[in-house]
Amino acid sequence: MKRRRLVVALTAVALFAALTPAAAQDAVKAEIRQAIDAAYLNALNSRDIKTFLAGWDQGAVSALLSSTGEVTFQPVMEVANNARNFAPPEKKEFTYLYPAIDVTGNIGMAQVEVMRGETIRFTGYLPVVKTRTGWKMVGYTFHFHEDGVRPGTPAGEADAVKKVVEDTLLRGLMQDNSNEQVLAGISPGCEVSRYLPEHDLVTKEKLPPEFKSGGIRLTVKNSAFTLIGISGHAAAGKLAVTLAPPATIAARPFVVTMYVALYKLKTGWKIAQITEADQG
Repeated sequence: MKRRRLVVALTAVALFAALTPAAAQDAVKAEIRQAIDAAYLNALNSRDIKTFLAGWDQGAVSALLSSTGEVTFQPVMEVANNARNFAPPEKKEFTYLYPAIDVTGNIGMAQVEVMRGETIRFTGYLPVVKTRTGWKMVGYTFHFHEDGVRPGTPAGEADAVKKVVEDTLLRGLMQDNSNEQVLAGISPGCEVSRYLPEHDLVTKEKLPPEFKSGGIRLTVKNSAFTLIGISGHAAAGKLAVTLAPPATIAARPFVVTMYVALYKLKTGWKIAQITEADQG
């Protein structure tokens, strides 16, 4: 009887240990939802500009796709200043749905659907970083649903997004170090946010983005692209690449993770925003 109880107890411990990572991921995703709800949904509805700004990095930029098919960028600080000129709605006008949240360490990407009643108005892609004071948004791309309906995704679009990301960042940036190939896959003014945990600071990288290996030739061991979502002319995904130093260097392979947001221009999908964290 005692042996049976021991087996049951050990089985329960094993199951608990197996579930812990998933539970931890769910807890982190809940933190991100709460941060976005507080600083974006609730703050905008109440025109609480102080709370709104507290949830964004001070250098956060919104990427906009114009009617002429060009990507422009607007600092979130300007968005906040414009919101001051409008009275808050009489009642809570919008709600948010979260079809997808992807997290890797202290960076992530949330797909957010902005609803007015049962009608979808926007789908946004918000990259986030975990700072010492909590999760903060560092960028924003979106699709406006003019007819209030979620558009279908044409066949081949997911593959097209994956190809652009891998051609630009995996092959162009990391393998070939080709500025020409990188520039072909990013929108003019592509905005790159890099989080430095040791300084608790989000920096903006020069364009085109550089891949800094310290002069060491690294080998790509494997890579994986995860599509987070496609909504009309906006999309987002995650690229994770495992790199290995030469055998002569006593160092382990490491993973570089980038979250990307894209717009579909007249010439095809282009990367508009990149978010990554320092590996050091």
